Amino acid sequence: MEYQRLLKIIIMKYAKREIDGIRIYNELPHPYKNYPNFPNESAEIIEAEGFLELVTPVIIDGEKLGELYQNENTFTYEVINIQAEIIAKALEAEKNMYIKRANDGVTIYASLSAEFRLAKLNGIITEEEQKGIERILIPVRNEVLAGQWISAKQLLEEIGFSVVGESLYNRLLLIITDYIAINYTS
Repeated sequence: MEYQRLLKIIIMKYAKREIDGIRIYNELPHPYKNYPNFPNESAEIIEAEGFLELVTPVIIDGEKLGELYQNENTFTYEVINIQAEIIAKALEAEKNMYIKRANDGVTIYASLSAEFRLAKLNGIITEEEQKGIERILIPVRNEVLAGQWISAKQLLEEIGFSVVGESLYNRLLLIITDYIAINYTS
């Protein structure tokens, strides 16, 4: 206990409420107004001039210091629990990844749909074949458009290449697998 008191004296700081907010002093001013030996004045005089001890709370993991506020005879920092802040930031980052994955899905699947349409218009596949392929791939498309690339890959693997053709299946599997490798960290 005595060691803590000694440490407190060694690192003691003061604060004073001023017009533009609370100002922190590493040491009391010398001299101050009509007090030529101000730092050595009594605690009552120092407090009467508005100088109060600054108490900096010890924080632990998951906490940070907030705004300064005045207690009865000290200034101290508010202790803020940042766990909620950390969770909110993680949630925001994850949401943004889903938005990115969904936007990427729109772009990639739009290109694929355009290829199907051009193949139909150029007589490479029939309209029935185009509609059939697109109908079979609806579950995969929906997952990609929702930013759910891993489940899109699982659905494509369930469909298999015999239904959509080996070339298209391998191409889609490569696109999805590469996307997952690049855009998923865990």
